[in-house]
Amino acid sequence: VALYILVTLAWGAVAYGHGAAGRKAVLYGELLDLRLFGILLVAWVAASTSRWLSTHWQKIVLLPAALVVLVGLLQLFILPSDVLRHFGYGPHTIPVFETIDHNKAFPRIRSTLRGANLLGGYLIVVLSAAAALIKGPRRRAAAWAVGITAGVIVLFESGSRGAWLGLLAALIILLFLRLPNKKSRQIVLLGGVTCVLALAVAVVALRHN
Repeated sequence: VALYILVTLAWGAVAYGHGAAGRKAVLYGELLDLRLFGILLVAWVAASTSRWLSTHWQKIVLLPAALVVLVGLLQLFILPSDVLRHFGYGPHTIPVFETIDHNKAFPRIRSTLRGANLLGGYLIVVLSAAAALIKGPRRRAAAWAVGITAGVIVLFESGSRGAWLGLLAALIILLFLRLPNKKSRQIVLLGGVTCVLALAVAVVALRHN
């Protein structure tokens, strides 16, 4: 987090110094790129001092996430694309729906969030937490698998390619941390780096598709 903050501040300073962006644009960009990490640090401090949060955080995270995923599935399979206009979405607030390349045949799911990319970023955190919590009897593990699969479907239909890569990276890190020995970690690390590089090349190669 500290490294990311330093890189972001330096990048903004370079852009401003070379006249590539004005002061207002740089400050707004820094706010957008750093505010989530500020929230993370505040939440980290609060959680580390609260025994209640340490024992209840799973429900706090996963119950709202289940609702978000359910609404996303309803948008995908049942609800009309403009259903959010009944909840204040519209031309003067937040667009009712998003599409890929302004093509209505390719809608992007956003569930209850402000946008499809925000939904994708949110689901990275949720799905990573769910994957880390899988344990217990086979029946319970099956329920976890169903929930995670539903979340992955909604994430895919968000059309957020950055979130797809983010989830892959998060799951690779989770798998890496759970491996029992150094050799296994080296194999997974090599495979993970290879996958990320291959996907990065694919994204660049298909950027005009």
